[in-house]
Amino acid sequence: MTDDLGRPAHESSDLPARRVVLVGVAFAALVPIALGVIAVTVAVLKPRAMPDRPLTELTVSERVPPAPRLQEDPSAELERLEESRDRLHTFGWVDREAGIAHIPVDAAMDLLAERGWPHPDPGRAPPPARVGPPAGSGP
Repeated sequence: MTDDLGRPAHESSDLPARRVVLVGVAFAALVPIALGVIAVTVAVLKPRAMPDRPLTELTVSERVPPAPRLQEDPSAELERLEESRDRLHTFGWVDREAGIAHIPVDAAMDLLAERGWPHPDPGRAPPPARVGPPAGSGP
């Protein structure tokens, strides 16, 4: 098949094999040379970039990253959280000698509703607890 000028309509010759081989050899030679240059550059510049001794006092002190911080020991933190939640629902002593105990939240709310809020002045009685709807809420 030919075009309008009588030339073949396809490539009449292949790529020269010699050129393909030369490009491959050049590539194979340049890659190790480039890697060698990189290795020498890193070896020369690394001691300058990372000195053995600290530059300032700030580099010696431990820096705390800004919040939020990652958990260091998630399982231990979960255990502590469960223990603190369990404490909200159980009776127990905080300080037995001083007579300080902890009680469940529901029991504390019931006592507070029954006795009223403690008044800061021990000589003066707290106002009586009001039972029923708040004033002004009904018809």
